[in-house]
Amino acid sequence: MKLNMTAKWPAIAKVAADIEQHWETIKDDPLCWDDGSAPVRLQVYEDGDWAVRTGDASYDQDHHGFWGAGLIGRRENKFDDIARDLLEQAKESYEMARLAED
Repeated sequence: MKLNMTAKWPAIAKVAADIEQHWETIKDDPLCWDDGSAPVRLQVYEDGDWAVRTGDASYDQDHHGFWGAGLIGRRENKFDDIARDLLEQAKESYEMARLAED
């Protein structure tokens, strides 16, 4: 299969807003936090669709696309910085997969 990113990458602001929305959902749940942080992942598909995931990665059932992974804090977060980092990792994942094809 030839990799072909057919759409634009998601905007940092949109990813940051989605991360913040996930954080709002889990911030008061003590089961979501390990030492004051929780895992967060960005999954980007070749067609440009994307999803933010939180919690234990072993529960992720869809392993397609390109990924970035990091942590969100229980108290203070710079969501734009987290989104930027996850997006850079997903782009690196895409580039590595593309190079592996050659």
